[in-house]
Amino acid sequence: MDFLSKPDALSNIYNIVFFFCISSLITYAITEIAKPLLKSKIKDASLKTFYVRLIACISGGAAGYTLVPNSLGFWIGFSSGAINSFVVAIIKHKVEDYVDLDDDKDDDKDDDCDKCNKNQRE
Repeated sequence: MDFLSKPDALSNIYNIVFFFCISSLITYAITEIAKPLLKSKIKDASLKTFYVRLIACISGGAAGYTLVPNSLGFWIGFSSGAINSFVVAIIKHKVEDYVDLDDDKDDDKDDDCDKCNKNQRE
């Protein structure tokens, strides 16, 4: 990682994307490690969400600064943490909606079957 110490390490867009991706992965790992601790200590859902996103941004900034030790490295990492927490929240919401839709469909089928069964008994 000798090329990171060069002043023009972030002049190439591919290096910036690389640093962003590495910071995102590190952020995701640290956030997933911290979530069980936060869930056991904090009961308020909105406060828990705040701390998870704060940890994501701070760990992303630390990862970015570790990769590129200047303020631009910190802000690239910080933004990767912010986007990471946002994307994970969207994916989680979409999956929960999909699962809820499937549950509703199953409930409708069960209701229809119950209605059919009642009609057949009569």
